[in-house]
Amino acid sequence: MKLKFNKRLLLIFSYLLVGFLVVVAVKAFTGPTQNPSGGNPAWPKINTVVGTDDVSIDYNGYFLVPNMTYTDTFAAGNVFVTFNAMLTPTDGNNESFNAEIRLDDVMVQRVFLYVRADDGVSPTGPTTISWAGSVSAGSHTIKVMINNGARNSIHNYGTIYPRNLIIMRGFN
Repeated sequence: MKLKFNKRLLLIFSYLLVGFLVVVAVKAFTGPTQNPSGGNPAWPKINTVVGTDDVSIDYNGYFLVPNMTYTDTFAAGNVFVTFNAMLTPTDGNNESFNAEIRLDDVMVQRVFLYVRADDGVSPTGPTTISWAGSVSAGSHTIKVMINNGARNSIHNYGTIYPRNLIIMRGFN
């Protein structure tokens, strides 16, 4: 089968267009995934910390939630931090408490939370606290603290429902 000049030209153009689109798609999905050295990062960087052990919080004062600390060297810029955990009152009573996100041991976000004890064993839903702000360039520590107020124990069954601390940075 012999193609006319216009059809051959159209076929060549179609192959070139498809090739160009494949190259663009490959570059889009395989581009830089690490922050370049120096300067602002090209992509947001997301770090996660996961706590998979069972923990109880059962005394007055602020308690550092196990495995919910993150230390790193940050570029100056915006940061978004969120903590999520399934918490359960261990004695079958409803419980209220404070949760905090701290940046370099300074409270940057505090929420009052209430955990309802349906059956005293099953988690009643996720507990979440988030903070968005900015940090200066340098080393910083982010951690989650909980104050139970010497009331009933609060438990996280991390072996079943892991605790998560997520830090996103490098976005505008």
